[in-house]
Amino acid sequence: MAKIFIPQDFTPERGRYFEAESLALNKLKKAFEKDRDVVIYFHPVIYIPKFGREIAPDIIWFKNNVGAVIIEVKAWSYNFLKDCKVVKGRLKHLKSGKSYTNPVYEVRKFLEGLMDLGGKPVGWVFFLPNLSYKDYDKLGEDIKRFIPKERTIFQEDYSEITSKEIIREKIFGTLASFYTKIPQNVIEESLKKLKKILFPYLEIPQSDNILDEVQEQILYNLREGHKIIRGGPGSGKTVTLLGKAIHEALKAYLSGKEVSILFLTYTNALVSKIKKDLEDIVRKRELPKEILKFIEVRTLHSYAGSILRKIEPRIKIRRDEDLVEKLLEILKEKDIPAEFKVDFLLVDESQDLKLSWFKLLHKIKKENSVVAFGVDETQRIYEDTNWKWKDTGFEARGNVIVLKKIYRSAGKILDLAVEFLKRDPQLVKQLRELENYWLDEVEKFDSLEGKVEIKVAEKYYNETVKVLESLLYRYKPGEILILTPGNWSNFYKFLSERFEGLVHFPNLTKEKELHPSKVNITTYYSSKGLEAKVAIVVGFERLFETENKKAENLRRLRRLGFVALTRAQKELYVIGGKNHGALRELIEIINRA
Repeated sequence: MAKIFIPQDFTPERGRYFEAESLALNKLKKAFEKDRDVVIYFHPVIYIPKFGREIAPDIIWFKNNVGAVIIEVKAWSYNFLKDCKVVKGRLKHLKSGKSYTNPVYEVRKFLEGLMDLGGKPVGWVFFLPNLSYKDYDKLGEDIKRFIPKERTIFQEDYSEITSKEIIREKIFGTLASFYTKIPQNVIEESLKKLKKILFPYLEIPQSDNILDEVQEQILYNLREGHKIIRGGPGSGKTVTLLGKAIHEALKAYLSGKEVSILFLTYTNALVSKIKKDLEDIVRKRELPKEILKFIEVRTLHSYAGSILRKIEPRIKIRRDEDLVEKLLEILKEKDIPAEFKVDFLLVDESQDLKLSWFKLLHKIKKENSVVAFGVDETQRIYEDTNWKWKDTGFEARGNVIVLKKIYRSAGKILDLAVEFLKRDPQLVKQLRELENYWLDEVEKFDSLEGKVEIKVAEKYYNETVKVLESLLYRYKPGEILILTPGNWSNFYKFLSERFEGLVHFPNLTKEKELHPSKVNITTYYSSKGLEAKVAIVVGFERLFETENKKAENLRRLRRLGFVALTRAQKELYVIGGKNHGALRELIEIINRA
């Protein structure tokens, strides 16, 4: 069945125009009810810099590998049109004195602009549910030029018997000319470009791709209450939340409304990355920079600190103090100032929150706020986070959306990481108890590609140097990520001496940001949310070396190992000093495959 996307805040106006649009939408739904790859956008939000203004088509019909059709709906009847005449290129209604723009001119101008930007194939049709073929023929020639017969769906075309075939014929017919001129592979690329032009919030940062239809559907269906977006590493949870933020910010900018959007993530490094990704989309799509003022990106602790300083200006906070817990203690007697309550609350990496912190999220949101959580329990790597959704005040049942397709890691890398996770049957049992558990139904974007090498060497510092030297012939430094179990300062110094000016250890900087043109070295923990074409995971045999040998803690460390392995997109190298512990498990998995 065709997907219908309607803006969250769309408010229908009573009257014949909305009735005509609703009728057109329902007829389109029926005509394409068996086409699963058709998307119908009703009153979409569109901003194209070249036009310098908001564009507001009534409906856009879109079909993968086929094209897009702009659909204009008019409630014009014969009684209305017979009292009109064309004056200076506009349609003037003589009795009321009102004039209307030429819809043919407006649509063609819009389509020409799209095609100039590389967006094709595109076509257009009119829906005129109040005008019959017979009455059309009685109109003057000047009026008919406003309404091309071959591109118009008339009153008779709405009949239950013939409407499906006629509507399909006219929609596909407006695109037919493209297929004698453009090869299919070019059409596919052009359609992706067209979607980026029309819907910039679908753009995936630092990539040439756009959100898939499941991810896109979340943007439009997330209209009220809360949703939990569950998916594996690289399934697009973060980019979906980013798309939602830009979509709502763009709508606010175009409508002139004041809207507050808070994007929460777990670390300062991820805050910096999210901000850069937002700026990247705005720059690439030439969106107004003003939309960024609607979006605030913070960690929950940073946001709690801002609230604390507002309500208790003289408060003294110890460096090791939990700001969220401190704020919650104070809020037993006070409420959060209104300026800190938000319309949209988007929470990434929510599996790493402590249960008590959800109390603060409830205070941050307004009564009618939209809340979205990105979550992956397979990446729950911190202590004191083993809660269940039913205890958070955000019920999971009926509110979970699963992203099953993994885009980041190549097939061999993902297979190894998943098998490593499954070595603990009790962990798998716990995960399967979740609503809409994804691990057994994962769809690999690329099931064959990818490279995995495991190296055991007593002098694994030197082995890392050999691997890195080889990789630097094929990859840029910024495309390589090295992961260690902890802050290995000696290891960092060792590599710094051999690759002077080429390596960067973000944990030693205040901002903890990755360097775009150097080999970044970080810890398994700090790698959450990061990815690189190549990952070198060092010291994996030490993963389970801990004084706390309780089963739940070892499961947490296994999830940490899963996080480290899934940072790699194309190539994964695991280097250890001895065949022991977690490293031995990886070797056994590969030998058994």
